[in-house]
Amino acid sequence: MKSQLRKINTILKDPSPKKSFFQIVKEVFTLSLKYKRLPNYYVQKFMYRKDSGDYRDYLTPNETAIVRFSPKFHRIEYLTLLKNKLASALYFEQCKLPIPMLTGYNVNNLFFADGNKIKIESESVLIDFFYQIMKKTGKKSLFLKDIAESGGVGCFLITEETLESTVKKIMPYLLSGSFIHQETIKQHHDISRIYASSLNTLRFETFIDWQGKHHIVCVYMRFGMNGNFVDNAFSGGMYISINPENGRFHEKGYQKFKGSSGGKCFQAHPDTDFIFKDYPVPYFKEACDLVRLCLKFVPDRYLGWDIAISENGPILIEGNGSPFLAEAPYGGYRNHKLAREILTELNLQ
Repeated sequence: MKSQLRKINTILKDPSPKKSFFQIVKEVFTLSLKYKRLPNYYVQKFMYRKDSGDYRDYLTPNETAIVRFSPKFHRIEYLTLLKNKLASALYFEQCKLPIPMLTGYNVNNLFFADGNKIKIESESVLIDFFYQIMKKTGKKSLFLKDIAESGGVGCFLITEETLESTVKKIMPYLLSGSFIHQETIKQHHDISRIYASSLNTLRFETFIDWQGKHHIVCVYMRFGMNGNFVDNAFSGGMYISINPENGRFHEKGYQKFKGSSGGKCFQAHPDTDFIFKDYPVPYFKEACDLVRLCLKFVPDRYLGWDIAISENGPILIEGNGSPFLAEAPYGGYRNHKLAREILTELNLQ
């Protein structure tokens, strides 16, 4: 009951133009009758908003799961490869794809770098480990990612200036988990104008049809917010869709719901007031070309690709085997021509 009240409160507090009360009740009742349960996703996908399109074009959570995890679209070896950030980084490195330099990794308190192994048993030794890496590579900062986590979870930024204080804070997490250590990417200045505190990445969703043709289903860019150095929408960030034909932002950005918070809509970045509409993404064509190249090495049928834009061009950050379906910018997946082909193959018309 509390959950339902929170959703009602979310609708009431949302300043965006909304459908009429009668229309919302009618749609919720119709969906409840059809699927024999309350459509909790009605609020999460902004379906109550006036500009959300036809409510019947949105996927239910069960339909979303079928698209993301269908065995028709995935092979276990590709999913396993992408799930393990260390394995995929080493593989992409061998494929000569542009990725952040891998400076090392750790499995619990065993740390590996430059062909050497060291057992970390004290804070001072760990500080010196990262200090020596920075000194040797000339890097002023490093980005650490949990090998198996996703959604922006398990990420740490270490800088030369805050090395000691950061290591003291994160050491328990590092020594009880497994992380890859990578160089940080200098983001293109045209992207930093929008938000400079995080590496803001493009998410490409790709599909290989039954004839073997490669498609880019959709593209959006994720931004951090409130000074956060992680851009992921699941970690308090936001995303804005991009026209795949010209590489320009659409008008509105979205923030995912997280409990009773989030769910906001933006025409400008809330931290910088930078207006999104029609802003061009630098190196967008090159980013599309990189994604198509990635598909040659990981030809799984439905994937997500995270691409950063550096001053010198696109950089592959990672691949994802079960990408988040961003329906709100398109008025539901059934309103997306290419997505309809995907749904037809899965008998989800």
